[in-house]
Amino acid sequence: MLRRNDHASFNNNYWRRFLEKVAEETPSLGAIMENAQLIDYGDDTVTIEINGGSQLSRDLVLKGIRVLRNCFADVTGGRQATFRIQGKNANGHNPKFDSIVELFDGNITKKVERKFPETMKSFKEINSGQYELFAKKQHDYGPGNISMGGNKELSLLALAVRMNDKVQRLLNILHTNNGEIAVDESLKDTFQDLSVYGVIAQIVMDDKWGK
Repeated sequence: MLRRNDHASFNNNYWRRFLEKVAEETPSLGAIMENAQLIDYGDDTVTIEINGGSQLSRDLVLKGIRVLRNCFADVTGGRQATFRIQGKNANGHNPKFDSIVELFDGNITKKVERKFPETMKSFKEINSGQYELFAKKQHDYGPGNISMGGNKELSLLALAVRMNDKVQRLLNILHTNNGEIAVDESLKDTFQDLSVYGVIAQIVMDDKWGK
């Protein structure tokens, strides 16, 4: 366990592990800390210099002080510490970067999952089911029915025609049957087909179809 205020021991034995832990917990903060310099560990205070010294870098570090403290405790066997960030204009925080940082770190996804658990669970389950369906169709038909001999523009045009057929069928279902089964294809199945075709079109656009 790290001895209290043992700068040499922290620098030699814990600093790298600390940085790795920070990067694991919060990638954006870890990217900034990778270029940080440990100045001192004393009086239960960790003093850090942010190399480059941009305001954005300091904003990110200040925003992540709680993460730094928790990671420090994790790698040092429960030792607590205060963090001091050196550099001009290091005090203060610009909140306009919050949404960017949270999105990068996956925090927005976690927040939405907590707020709408059933919606997010259903979204994952539907995507998983569509993936399995796609795999079965690929096994049965292969990529040739989409690739059109390697003509990307023709492939996309063919997909657009198929999607239009599905939209027309969807409109017919909604208009004449109030969502009940029509021509052996349910409303839900039609939406699923449209979704899968949309993904296939993106794969074709990225030149990854059939590879």
